[in-house]
Amino acid sequence: MTDPGRLFMFGVYGLKPTRQTVSVFKSTGATGVLLLARNIETPAQTKAYITELEQRLGRPLLVAIDHEGGWVLRFKSGVTPFPGNAALGRARSPKLAYAVGRQMARELAPLGIRMNLAPVLDVAAKNYNPGIGIRSLGSDPASAGRLGAALIRGMQDNGISACAKHFPGKGA
Repeated sequence: MTDPGRLFMFGVYGLKPTRQTVSVFKSTGATGVLLLARNIETPAQTKAYITELEQRLGRPLLVAIDHEGGWVLRFKSGVTPFPGNAALGRARSPKLAYAVGRQMARELAPLGIRMNLAPVLDVAAKNYNPGIGIRSLGSDPASAGRLGAALIRGMQDNGISACAKHFPGKGA
């Protein structure tokens, strides 16, 4: 039987792995970690965090980040500050969407990040869409789907697993 802890992904606190963080990962067998703004200063610091945590655990982790562009960009510097998906949606270019996904992956993968919790595939809805706004690729589901698929291909062709969201969602 497989250890159920292997299915866990935890968010953590701090800019460096703490004894408590290492203890939780060891005791649960968790294999995933989600890095958020509270864990990130620079790309170099983030790479050092991931490297140290994996070395202390003696195993690789599925390292995820919430890095959409626009409002949801965890790095304040050192990576390309892409605009929100609304700008990409207005461009209506799957080729451009692919290039954005590719560049995100090329910047995240060398740090040890393996999964991006993006893109947002919620469509912009007039009556119900809390917190989405510029995070959406637009109000047309077919167009948003084409652009989202191109973003995903751009990331996945370049070493990052993309995780489309939100399901069920705020407009999905």
